Amino acid sequence: MNMIKKLILGSLVIATTFALTPIMASAEWRHDSKGSWYTEGDSYATGWRKLEHFGGSSWYLFGDDGYLKTGWIKDGNNWYYSSSFIATDRYVDGYYLNNDGILTSDTSNATIKESSVKATLEIVKKLEALGWVKEGVFWDANATLKPKIELANTDIATRCVIKDGVAKVGITKAQNYTEWQQNRSAGSADLTLDEYLKYKSEGKIGSFTYFQYDLSGTSGTYIVEEYLRNETVKTNDTSTSTNKTTSSKWHSIFSK
Repeated sequence: MNMIKKLILGSLVIATTFALTPIMASAEWRHDSKGSWYTEGDSYATGWRKLEHFGGSSWYLFGDDGYLKTGWIKDGNNWYYSSSFIATDRYVDGYYLNNDGILTSDTSNATIKESSVKATLEIVKKLEALGWVKEGVFWDANATLKPKIELANTDIATRCVIKDGVAKVGITKAQNYTEWQQNRSAGSADLTLDEYLKYKSEGKIGSFTYFQYDLSGTSGTYIVEEYLRNETVKTNDTSTSTNKTTSSKWHSIFSK
């Protein structure tokens, strides 16, 4: 009888222990084709959440469906921007977000030079007027743009990188695909934006195209590589006629 009582008491102790010990639910980021969400046990985060990342913490905003909100977000009377977490004390596309992440015209407490941001914005607008497109948003005084190509399944390797209002256009030094393929280490020639646009209008910028497969190896994209010609191209008045004429070498620009 005593043995039975001991077994019952032992079972009660074990049961009580399990009842008092919480089951730690895992909290983690999850993703699907629609977006990202943050699990909280059997549920998910909604609304504003301050979460750790990269050794620090930042604010995130989730919808009622649990998916992370990104891009420009209006919450109440305020506008915010999120690439993943809420941006603070930053310029996005020329607009300032304060230390609380709120869009404001008051830049008195900004730690970023507004003059550099405005200089970059002027170049961005100039290129957009010429048909260039931004790669994502531009942060603070840094932006990257590329010429727009209308052809489907085609991309251009040319990039204009703007930092603190200074623009550089990168094109390959190779003069053709074979040279580029055999000596990719030759790298790129960084032209000023004015140089690039001038040489482009004068027919000194040539191009070649190759096909780049994706990771599956079954499909891919045509890539257009631009380069500074070793010879100029003289174009007659008729748009269908183009004559090459030998002229001085242009490689001197690479030594800048």
